[in-house]
Amino acid sequence: MAEIKVLTLNVWGLLYISKDVDERMDALAEELKNGEYDIIALQEVWVYRHFELICAKTKHVYPYCHYFHSGFLGSGCASLSRYPIIDTFFIQYKYGGNFWNVFYGDWFAGKGLGCILIQHPQKEIYVFNTHLHASYPNDSFKECRTLQLYQTTQILKHMTRPNDAVIFCGDFNHTPDEIGIKALSLLTNLSDTYDIASSKISLCHTINPLSNSYLSNEEIPSRIDYTFVSKHFQCTRCDLAMQKIPGKSINFSDHEGYATTLVFDPKVVSVENLEDQTYCNMLKTLHKVIMEGELRANKVHRRKIGLVFLLVLFVFMPIIFTDIFCSIFPSISTFSGKIVFIVQIVSAIFCTAYAWIVIVLRRIDSNSFKDVMLEIHSKIMTIEKNKINIVSMETSNSKKYH
Repeated sequence: MAEIKVLTLNVWGLLYISKDVDERMDALAEELKNGEYDIIALQEVWVYRHFELICAKTKHVYPYCHYFHSGFLGSGCASLSRYPIIDTFFIQYKYGGNFWNVFYGDWFAGKGLGCILIQHPQKEIYVFNTHLHASYPNDSFKECRTLQLYQTTQILKHMTRPNDAVIFCGDFNHTPDEIGIKALSLLTNLSDTYDIASSKISLCHTINPLSNSYLSNEEIPSRIDYTFVSKHFQCTRCDLAMQKIPGKSINFSDHEGYATTLVFDPKVVSVENLEDQTYCNMLKTLHKVIMEGELRANKVHRRKIGLVFLLVLFVFMPIIFTDIFCSIFPSISTFSGKIVFIVQIVSAIFCTAYAWIVIVLRRIDSNSFKDVMLEIHSKIMTIEKNKINIVSMETSNSKKYH
């Protein structure tokens, strides 16, 4: 049976911020050109010339490659394949964080779900690649990541058919026990390769300060990088990969790579999602988490509108009613008055921009959560209505035969 070796790796490639970035990207390209893998999914390739470098050095092994452009920085996601890429698409997530969190940068990346359709000799394969919103100290983006992962389940469900072969890789920024990972497995019928692997290491921590020179000791060892597959595949082996750069004391990235060996399952039978009680309960849990995100967005919205009102009261009003301003501060000299007026104008511009942010953009954020909430609610109502109809039919049939 022909094996398909898949690698997913967050390369930590942010220029000027990530350490040793040029050296690591060059070492990564050198390592990949050995051709150990058949399909490669990379995340955080933030600098396009690094993608070009990797493609140039590995083109004899991976003649087919694609970068998913999105947002201001680019999605950071790129895929390489030994097999021909016959189609690609990218769908940006509804909600990607807040643009004023400039030190986080997730909003500027325009994160989403990218896909390459590859022509494997046995069967076409959909290879999805994503990087979900990162977690930060005092993390307030749990709902955002849950929303994004739910969106992936919808995209996978509507862009592929039950008989399609699917591989889904990426940095999910979820640990295996979180609701998003459980929802992904249940709502898509995809399997975590670590769970189904015939051979695997006991601890598969893709974030591990004990083995990675770039992580602080405060980091908690965890697995946040995954490869999920459809029922068409068996996983014969999974392991960590791309750790220390050969001959050097530094790592390829602040993440460990995750490598899987797959084979097509000759006995596969396509299975549709069964919309049973477990399925419905998962939707209800997701609805609750996403509703919390919508409430959080509205709470921030209302709080900041109050701040804008105070700024308008104490900044705009003195400018508009200059007579009142002069009567309150009669002793201000002409020069001092000009300085005060300039400060007020600058403050007024800031006030206007700030008001636009909290009134318009936060409303957009709130609607992103609300739209998905209503979508899930509609599914729950449909499932429960179908159950009532089935029970009603069974009762009717029972009476008919008695």
